[in-house]
Amino acid sequence: MKHNHDHLELSDLIKLGLRNRPDANNQALVREIGLARKESKTDSPALTLLSKGKMGLPYGKIIATAKALRLEPRDLFLATLKFKIESDARGGDPENTWDEISTILSGTHNEREGRLIDEFRNAERKYGVEIDTDKEFLSRFKSLIDEFYGV
Repeated sequence: MKHNHDHLELSDLIKLGLRNRPDANNQALVREIGLARKESKTDSPALTLLSKGKMGLPYGKIIATAKALRLEPRDLFLATLKFKIESDARGGDPENTWDEISTILSGTHNEREGRLIDEFRNAERKYGVEIDTDKEFLSRFKSLIDEFYGV
């Protein structure tokens, strides 16, 4: 069962994640997440700083952290975003935060896939329907692609 922890602070989510992984030590988790510093023999300070709210999680480490700590990526993203926004309000760089978010959001599909998504949405608007992508739709879509490419 998945739990929704979007009300938790980043530090609280990290603490919860650490409790989810009693089998792993902090150093192993930091390496798994990709927060290890090359020159450091003890990398656990990164998780300590995260769990104390003294450090934010880089956006690029959200998925790896969620996986390593058995957390929902959505909850971790929201907590990271909240931490960054609050940090910006205390004198951080809001432009940098928005640039990072834009990079993440635009990285979900490439330009070619974006055109397909646009056409899909245009068809929904044109016909005033929400296209159901059930097995029948996907089967017909695959047949159309096979027909188009002569397979």
